[in-house]
Amino acid sequence: MERVNVDKELQQNAVKNNISSEADRIVVNYYTDPLCCWSWAFNKPWQQIQERFAPFLDVNYIMCGMIPSWDKFEDPMNCISGPAQMGPLWMHIEQETKISVASEIWLTDPPSSSLPACLAVKCATLQSSQAGVGLFHRLQQALMQKGLNISKESVIHAVASEYAEQHPSLFNFGHFELHWKKGAAKSLLRGDIQQALYYKIDRYPTLTLTHPKAEGLMMVGYRPYEVLQQGFNSMFERI
Repeated sequence: MERVNVDKELQQNAVKNNISSEADRIVVNYYTDPLCCWSWAFNKPWQQIQERFAPFLDVNYIMCGMIPSWDKFEDPMNCISGPAQMGPLWMHIEQETKISVASEIWLTDPPSSSLPACLAVKCATLQSSQAGVGLFHRLQQALMQKGLNISKESVIHAVASEYAEQHPSLFNFGHFELHWKKGAAKSLLRGDIQQALYYKIDRYPTLTLTHPKAEGLMMVGYRPYEVLQQGFNSMFERI
């Protein structure tokens, strides 16, 4: 009953402040990466937030290229400088969040980079934002649940092909292949990475909430639903 009352109040405030208009909704930039295990654990609370606030949000997925290559990656906070050290972190996240992950991949077939998967998401986004988000989640599932190396072009295309077969009205694999071969989405990915660098965002997931009538809000790292809800409620209170 409490949630219904809160949602009704949100709807009333939205009408009063014209939040339902596309130009005046809260803009949420979601900074993430298909190889980010914390983002995988974040899916459930993030989905709950979207189910509740979707009519009032304009959401953009920003691909951050977390691991350009192992020669250019280091995470001093978690003492990670190579793929073998990523497995223990994933096992720790699994224990913390109770979300199953295929951590053995970091010993058997470690991804060499997150850039190919990020580029695939932006290629799909050229068809629609919904297609991009859908492929992002499919690539996450392929890695985290099935232990598939999504830094490999063959794996990415297999995942994209299956996605197209299951959702032909949403995603066209032929268009995806063409965009991939022509490098049509490289500028989009560069723009995402540059945006993350500009705002000094280097922990994922990160959410930024902005609205022309209120001071912005940033939430860094994995957060349970209750904490996210408080953040979004506080944003609405500022409008």
